[in-house]
Formats: sequence, structure tokens, C-alpha cells
Amino acid sequence: MNSMGYFSKSLSGEEKRFFLKSLDDYKSGVIPLSVLRGIFNSWLLRFQDNYLLTQTFFEPYPKELVDIDLMRSYCDGKDY
Repeated sequence: MNSMGYFSKSLSGEEKRFFLKSLDDYKSGVIPLSVLRGIFNSWLLRFQDNYLLTQTFFEPYPKELVDIDLMRSYCDGKDY
């Protein structure tokens, strides 16, 4: 939510509602955290916020280290 504040003036009402619905879906366990990261990554590309581009939350580790099949087996298909 805090990071959304960086973009809130530039986002449409529909985009804000979509994000908030996705956040509720994540809290309910319907979607994985990676969906929310994907939304933010698209905003980072769109708005080029230099401060947020340096935050490790959006890319916590190198993609080469991610083994999707292994992660699914440990987390019941969710990326907590």
C-alpha cells in the first residue's frame, strides 16, 4: 500500500481498484504475491521511479536462483 502511494496520482481509478482487489485476493490466499509484484513491476517500468527501482522487494533475488517447481512443492503452489 505504501509503495502504491508513489504512483497514486498517476493511476486511473480502475487501476487502483484492480490493485486493491488483487491485494484482497492475496490476503485471502487466492493469488500469490508474485501477482502483486508483477503489477508493481509494470508501474516501475511505466513511471521509472528511481527510488523504487533500487528496492529489493521487487526483485528479491536473481531470477537464475528461482526454481519454480521446487518452490511450488514446498509451498503448496503459493509463493508466500
